[in-house]
Amino acid sequence: MQKFLEHRRDKDLAEALVEIGGETSTYEALFRNVYRQKAADQLTTRAIWWGTASLRATKEGGYYLRFSRPFRHDDIELKPTITLTAKEIDAYPVRKLLRARLDKIIAEADGYCVVFVWAKPWMPKDAEKPFVRFYVNNLDHIDVRGPEILEELKNTSRVGE
Repeated sequence: MQKFLEHRRDKDLAEALVEIGGETSTYEALFRNVYRQKAADQLTTRAIWWGTASLRATKEGGYYLRFSRPFRHDDIELKPTITLTAKEIDAYPVRKLLRARLDKIIAEADGYCVVFVWAKPWMPKDAEKPFVRFYVNNLDHIDVRGPEILEELKNTSRVGE
């Protein structure tokens, strides 16, 4: 994540290489903002998807994240979601640190955060109402940051250049 910000600041995302999951890619190809991506075109794309989101605790002891910006699907917009179950968190070696970070974001920023998740978007084929979800099979593959990171993302944005 930090290297992504550094390369974004240096404006060399297209040249800088990163290895993840045994594959080498550029940071530009690996990091993708969820905003307005066509969902059907991305279902086989494992990438580090990122964007602003709302975070809340569930009554079962887990957490639920909903991206603020949508994917596109036909003529509708679908805001992707992520569920972190209490069971997954309890099995995580640094669960206390993770829970402390997530609870702090909920308390201090009313759950407003920036999420980075290495995953493929998933859409059920036969759902009554379409939706997009990211499944996190390893909690090392998700990074939830407070809104203070938005300033750094804004300062390194290519928009307006």
